[in-house]
Formats: sequence, structure tokens, C-alpha cells
Amino acid sequence: MYVREFTNYGETILAVCDEEVLGVTLEEGGVKLYVDPAFYLGRRVSLDEAMDLVERSTIANIVGRRAVEEAVRRGLICRDAVKYFQGVPHAQVVKVE
Repeated sequence: MYVREFTNYGETILAVCDEEVLGVTLEEGGVKLYVDPAFYLGRRVSLDEAMDLVERSTIANIVGRRAVEEAVRRGLICRDAVKYFQGVPHAQVVKVE
């Protein structure tokens, strides 16, 4: 699993993806999702570490079956918020205080 952290205007933005989807272009209903290494390729981490980082981030983009399913299981995202591209789940998290 790869994670990459960015900080912008005091927000912590996290990109998370399963290894097998990195660099892949997915399409669903005329919408394309490119899992761009320039955005997602960062540190290789365990699933637990990735989820800990999601919990601490203010914005997260998550792609891949393992990452998204674990985020749903932990209550970090609602299953209804998950979008699928060629069967691969994608979710975005924005925390508002």
C-alpha cells in the first residue's frame, strides 16, 4: 500500500492506494480515474499505518479494494460514499470541523 502526504493551507491531504492499482487508468460511465504515481506514489506502508494516517488527515483520496474496505470497516467512510471504477473502489474523505 502506498501513501503520500501533502500539507496545503494547514490541511493534511493524504493519497492512499493499493499497490496493484498504481499507474492504472480506470473508467466507469464515461468518467476516468487515473491513479497517477505523481500523486499517489509515496511511502510503502502497512494497511494499519495507512488507516492511522487517514484518521489524522483532513482530506484523503483512497483507491483500491483493501484500502477502501478497511476504511469502511473502521467507520472512516460510509459505504454509500464509495464509487466504483471497473469494480475498483474509490472514496474521498473531507473532514469539516
